[in-house]
Amino acid sequence: MRCSTGPGASGKGKGLIAAVGRMGGGPRSIPVARSPPTPPLVPVRRGLGDRLVGFVLVKMLSADLRCLDAHAHLGNFVFHRRPEDAIRHYEVGVRIGELSLSRDFDGVLPWGRVDNRPFLRCLQGFGLCLWRLGRHQEAVALFERMLWLNPTDNQGVQSLLPPIRAGEQWQDRHGDE
Repeated sequence: MRCSTGPGASGKGKGLIAAVGRMGGGPRSIPVARSPPTPPLVPVRRGLGDRLVGFVLVKMLSADLRCLDAHAHLGNFVFHRRPEDAIRHYEVGVRIGELSLSRDFDGVLPWGRVDNRPFLRCLQGFGLCLWRLGRHQEAVALFERMLWLNPTDNQGVQSLLPPIRAGEQWQDRHGDE
């Protein structure tokens, strides 16, 4: 799993460790414990179970809370069972990601830039939780913001807006619940 420091993070696709490594030992460098790369999450999850994956994600966050993908995955793990817990994971990722943006940021964060994806995933999960918990106006505002940030809508946010605006309750459209 890659960890970026937030939307638009530099590192040319190599994540936080590479970016910190290039910074050198100057006063602005961030101490990061170097460890072997984490294996892909899907094989770990299938082979050793959700508890180990959760442990790996929490361990990643204990090394660096800015790992937005870890926040998104933790939210994904509990979304179907406990959306009130999932929303906290997503919101932490959103708030940390927002710290990387200026207050008056009005640019785009295209999905095509891989380092933007963790932030966009946290936003989407947060919005789905808002909808699922009956907070429709907040969900609409968040999804409209996502469309401004990522106009190509690679996450399918546009299709979610009509039922939310109509006040429809969230339904699991994939039959996972």
